[in-house]
Amino acid sequence: MRRKRTPVGLPPAPGRRSRGGLVAVAAIAATAVACLLVALQISRDAGSAPRPTPSPAGLTDRMSFDAATIGSTPTQVRRLLGGAPREIETSPLLRDAPECWVYARRSGREGGYRLCFRGGELESKARIRVEG
Repeated sequence: MRRKRTPVGLPPAPGRRSRGGLVAVAAIAATAVACLLVALQISRDAGSAPRPTPSPAGLTDRMSFDAATIGSTPTQVRRLLGGAPREIETSPLLRDAPECWVYARRSGREGGYRLCFRGGELESKARIRVEG
């Protein structure tokens, strides 16, 4: 037996429901959730400080070196200098020896920068000069 079709514009017969409204509500809800997720990501990105572009491994410049302050944490210094050090120096003979990070000059000239940490803080920093 064939079902009768409801003419366009008339409400569905008793006992039958239209799915068009359910689809529309689901589409609106999905769009609202997507907009909320995008807004949260934008606000999270806007709240964070701009990150410096990372320099090639172990290179930094004098301005970044000068900006590193005594008492800074290694994470703060690494973020400020733009990457990992070229070399890490430690003394196996001293029990409480500082860990020193060595960076070369971004300009390519000889010399570099040494930053020493002890107890999780920047203890000292110095320019490395090559005499010759």
